[in-house]
Amino acid sequence: MKIAVFTPKTYRAAFEEAIRGLNRRDCFFCLEYSDFYEIASLYRKYEKQIDGILFSGALPENYFHSRFPSARLPACSMRHSRLLTALALLRFSRECPQIPLTKVFCDGIANVTDRKLYEDRLGTAYMPRCLTTWHYTDHMLEQLSEEILRLYETGEISHGFFTISSLYEQAASRGFPCTHIALLPENIREGLNRILVLTENRKKTENMALTMILDYAGKGGPDYNEREYREATLKKLLVDYKREKQLSGLSIESSNGRLELNLSAPCDPAEPWQPLLDCLGKIREAYPAALNAGIGIGQQPFSARGDALSALSFAEDFSDSCCFCLQDGTLTGPLLSDCCLTIHTNLLGLSANLASELSVSPMNYVRTITLLEGMQAQEAASASVTSELLARYLHVTVRSANRILSALAKRKIIRERSLSSPAPGKGRPVRFYELSDSTHI
Repeated sequence: MKIAVFTPKTYRAAFEEAIRGLNRRDCFFCLEYSDFYEIASLYRKYEKQIDGILFSGALPENYFHSRFPSARLPACSMRHSRLLTALALLRFSRECPQIPLTKVFCDGIANVTDRKLYEDRLGTAYMPRCLTTWHYTDHMLEQLSEEILRLYETGEISHGFFTISSLYEQAASRGFPCTHIALLPENIREGLNRILVLTENRKKTENMALTMILDYAGKGGPDYNEREYREATLKKLLVDYKREKQLSGLSIESSNGRLELNLSAPCDPAEPWQPLLDCLGKIREAYPAALNAGIGIGQQPFSARGDALSALSFAEDFSDSCCFCLQDGTLTGPLLSDCCLTIHTNLLGLSANLASELSVSPMNYVRTITLLEGMQAQEAASASVTSELLARYLHVTVRSANRILSALAKRKIIRERSLSSPAPGKGRPVRFYELSDSTHI
């Protein structure tokens, strides 16, 4: 078993020292990076040789999930203490009262949970400048460093607190007054043990627990007789499928307008949902009404069921008849559709504040960015994103898709490509969009 530890040079010695103190030190090896594009190239080089990944921080882990959303390896990251960072800011405010916290930058405030914790301790009027990530680019650290220095040179910020060591080094080398909040040795040991347990559990498990929850009642729900008819129809279809495929281990239970299917089976890492998705595809052929479904996959039935309930909630928010799958924070859907995307749910929390500013839901924001990244990687004019294409992937009207693209373009998150074609018949010319390279704080 091999676990890769992705770390900047600053932490390499600390990680190696902590690894030497473990009984399973032969399982770990360090991969050093200076910018995020090296994470991508190192992963591609070693992906067939590793069984798990530990990242030195949340930002590189989120970059990894955005670049490789379909990766099924166990992965986690070191976490700085938000409480210790908040205490450091309060200490700085007391020792340097001439510099208000509103002129201090802190890269540790990156999502909704972070902001709430700091607002509770500092007050909304004293919040430092925070990190807002539009999308995770290969040269993100360079771009963030340049933006931080621009803010310092224009007098918008006077001091910085960095949990990201690479940002601290780049900013300090350019004369920006800043403080590094380092990982503690006990945090490193805890992270190494956590990824070791996750990877060992994954290796031990031959079969995965799969749960699919079917919502046949829908929003509002039909009357009792109709509900009873739908349940009986679905149960017969499922029992017939179970008998035809000889799935003796498939259990079927009903409750409150939903059917729950549980199965333990070997899974293809690339498409672990397939055993239950085959079943869904078969019964949809004969079932006349709308049917939302959520599939959860885990090492234990209770975790699979929790993920299935969350996946069903995402499906119900998306459309009246679709299926999403959730496994280890990776959400894929709508399955059985040509508009299927894979995202990591971490990105939903990280983008919540920015999405709110844009009057866009976090899900639509992340799906839009994921679609743009995927299409842009094809490097072809035909791969550009239009409002019509985005409308299909978000299951919204073209008018709503245009509004979302306009909001992102206004914030310079995306830009219009130098391509246009007249719309068929009357109407505006078709506009093509791509991601910009800018970063915002």
